[in-house]
Amino acid sequence: MQAARWGTMAAALSVAAALFATWPLGRYVDRAIVTRQARCADPAGCADTKRALWAVTEGGLRLYSKPARVFEAGIFHPLRHAMAFGDPLLGLGALAAPVGALAQNPLVGFNVVYLATYALTGLGVFLLVHRLTAMPAAALVAALGAVLATERWDARGDVARLATLWLPFVLHAALCCLARPTVLRACWTAATAGASGLASAYQAVALPLVLVPWLAVTMLSRRWRAGAWAVTLAALAAGGIAAGAAQLPRVIAWQEVSGDAQPRDEAVRDWLRQTIGESRAMPAAGSSGGPPDALHVLCLLLVAAGVALGWRRRLPGGEPWGSPLLAVLAAAGATAAVGLTRDASWVWPVTSLLAAVAGGIAFSVVAGRASGRLARGAAALLVAAVVVVESPGAYAPTPLTPMPEVTAPPAVYRWLARRRSEAAILELPAGEPLADADYMVHALGHRRPLVNGLSPLGVQVPMVSSFPHPSALMALAEAGVDLVLVHHHRFWENHALRRRLAGRVDLRQEEVGGTGVLHVVRPPGPLAPKPLREWFPVERSAWRLTAGHPAIADGDLDTHWRVESPRPDDLIEIELEGVWAIAGVTIRLGPHLDEYPRDYVVRGSLKQGKWRRIGHAHGAPPPLGSYLHDHRDVDMALAVRVAAVRRLSIAFEGASGPLGIHEIILHGEQIGGPPPESEGP
Repeated sequence: MQAARWGTMAAALSVAAALFATWPLGRYVDRAIVTRQARCADPAGCADTKRALWAVTEGGLRLYSKPARVFEAGIFHPLRHAMAFGDPLLGLGALAAPVGALAQNPLVGFNVVYLATYALTGLGVFLLVHRLTAMPAAALVAALGAVLATERWDARGDVARLATLWLPFVLHAALCCLARPTVLRACWTAATAGASGLASAYQAVALPLVLVPWLAVTMLSRRWRAGAWAVTLAALAAGGIAAGAAQLPRVIAWQEVSGDAQPRDEAVRDWLRQTIGESRAMPAAGSSGGPPDALHVLCLLLVAAGVALGWRRRLPGGEPWGSPLLAVLAAAGATAAVGLTRDASWVWPVTSLLAAVAGGIAFSVVAGRASGRLARGAAALLVAAVVVVESPGAYAPTPLTPMPEVTAPPAVYRWLARRRSEAAILELPAGEPLADADYMVHALGHRRPLVNGLSPLGVQVPMVSSFPHPSALMALAEAGVDLVLVHHHRFWENHALRRRLAGRVDLRQEEVGGTGVLHVVRPPGPLAPKPLREWFPVERSAWRLTAGHPAIADGDLDTHWRVESPRPDDLIEIELEGVWAIAGVTIRLGPHLDEYPRDYVVRGSLKQGKWRRIGHAHGAPPPLGSYLHDHRDVDMALAVRVAAVRRLSIAFEGASGPLGIHEIILHGEQIGGPPPESEGP
């Protein structure tokens, strides 16, 4: 009964501390979100927060409605597994979806989860410290310090960094399983470890970073039997593997988008390096400056006093009190080392949590020297008062950004919601982070797939940049896009796209609530050149590569030639055995749609040094038909007319953006007779 009272008190204190640390979010939970600066004064940070709102809401809905297609999100249409282009935040989405569904407002679900990252962190720290010290006052002080830490204020608005809500429960569950390894406790340990890793990509990396040193030092106490260790480690491994498996689609997406053809284990290491360094642009711990730094000093003083006063003291379990303190400090040191050496600010909320646990253990030793409950209570109140007064929330309200995108969407989005259709839309301007993030939030209401999207990988659907060129209209039509929304207020006066649109009076346009709506009508003509079916592929033994990377002609789709931007000397030349009537050239792109050649010139020759152009394209549309058929093996047919040649040359003149080729295939048949005496111009 007494334990239940303390648990209830800890839960109430954690919720109150969460509301205090994020105030006034509690008042505007249904109409605003926390951002680094109020009213999106920091556009990049605001865009990231809105992207997180979309990921938590969309991921949660898909987890419950379409779990097998959870990564097939409605952005970057028609690209596959677009949810994996950024942190999917599935663990948070699983919590937010039921709340948002009950409230009929995705902001409520997102903000409740945001508050839960504070409140559950505090409750978990209380349970962990209470388990170690059996002193509720010390556990309450530690919980308060974890919730009101300066590092959490520095990470405001970034729910992925703040998602430490399950980490203290993992440590607590592991200790309980070590003490009595039952099936239920092993399952709870695995569940908390999996939930912690699924909360965000940062927490998936932090989980082993914390557990390895903590378990290594804890083993030195030799307190628990080998069987208990085996069960606990197996449970932690099961949860960690499940969390790691959920990150595998991100590794695959990273390979496809980056054009990386390296082995999967190397790709995993690259993804880890990217994730660890992803938040370098964010302020480091303690950057808020001023009085809140006193919290760090207080924690250090508590640990120093505990060491000085309690070197002979034993905890309720009988072990020296220094053993759990050293284990927690080892984990905190590991995370701090990563933060300092890799300039990774995402680790500091994890480090502050562990520092609060260490401070709670040390406080139990210091307060244990006092005589009587009254003295211990007074000491706890004094430390708690210092924590509250010196917390960042006591000096400034949490910056909020109103979200009329959800509470009062513009007329064009209400019009879209009434037009029930599964066709995708493109919104312009595209490629601007804050604008694309706004489009994604609006999509939560109208539920139409978007060509737009926001991703740390820098993904962009190819046909957007050339709109409204006929090739872009062809590609949009092939991709199933029926509407283009043009937000005039987002363009500056001399924007190039605005000038191009003004000159296209042939486009079918209308105005809905001040937003231009263009109806995509496929231009006449073929969407893309296709090799004639009666022309067979030329046998590989009938031609050889005389210029170009050998990877494009080795018969292996796993090998890959890629350049960030083609240069004049990035030329492909092919010599055939005899005279051939070439009717088509196919470029195999593998899974890398974005690496298709936008601009190219194909030339043929019958005599040495005399070339004639037999095909070309400028602003070619992407091969979306092939991508939709099989996104892992994309083919693009170059526009080539039938010509008799002995040699072929493919130049990527004036091309911009990445270019990659896995294999090249020629189509045609060998013809008899001598070559012509002269060639045409």
